[in-house]
Amino acid sequence: MALITNCTVIINVKNGEKTIEKAIDSALMQSIRPKVMIIDNQSDDKTFELCNKKEIYYLKTPHSMTLAEARNFGLKNLEKDCNFFCFLDADDYYHKKNSLEKIISCFEKKTASVFGQAKVINKYGKFIKKFTKKKKKKYFFNDLVKRYEICWSAQCFNYEMVRGINFDESLNICEDLDFNLKVSKIGDILYFDKVVSIFLVSEDSNLLNNLDLYFKELKQIKNNYSISIFRSIFLFSPYFKNILKKYLHI
Repeated sequence: MALITNCTVIINVKNGEKTIEKAIDSALMQSIRPKVMIIDNQSDDKTFELCNKKEIYYLKTPHSMTLAEARNFGLKNLEKDCNFFCFLDADDYYHKKNSLEKIISCFEKKTASVFGQAKVINKYGKFIKKFTKKKKKKYFFNDLVKRYEICWSAQCFNYEMVRGINFDESLNICEDLDFNLKVSKIGDILYFDKVVSIFLVSEDSNLLNNLDLYFKELKQIKNNYSISIFRSIFLFSPYFKNILKKYLHI
């Protein structure tokens, strides 16, 4: 028997005509029958026409927004009786029909969020790797600082517990890390060791093309949370790895 709950899947999209249908269909086919909310960030392709064919709640942003602003726009439009919400990227999709049911069943009394594993694929559909390498049952603030490996499209939140937490709109790359750091301070973040979603890695990586901005935002997070110099070594580790990846192809 399927779990009965009020869950909303928020899909932020901008010019996603090539992938949006697969993302929407994977959400609509979930056994818990979630509400699917599309936040269209001023697309000028066929995104609206494709969304209009689906049984979804479609909202267009009043103007072009950053991703953090568009995600906050989605949060503001959640219904009051929502129990859980998830963010699914427009080029990702859920692995199986019971992916959300499985992850929601992991929530406990003090759980603010649960995230699962994700398979990383390239544009040809070829498996590259698993998203989360170092797995723990429960993640605390310092765990996220030390090694942040949460796939956004494989995560679900308890709306009642995280209500009032917003994305920092001054961040363009680290907004999801910052959001989860805030969540870790008010409740538990648990890991579910099953594949929940399929994550498409983009060749046009926002992070690799904006390493200076990435460094600046990590520094901002360090200062905002008064992270020690020792722990900052771990926080900045992905930045240095991406420097090597971009310039030395390591």
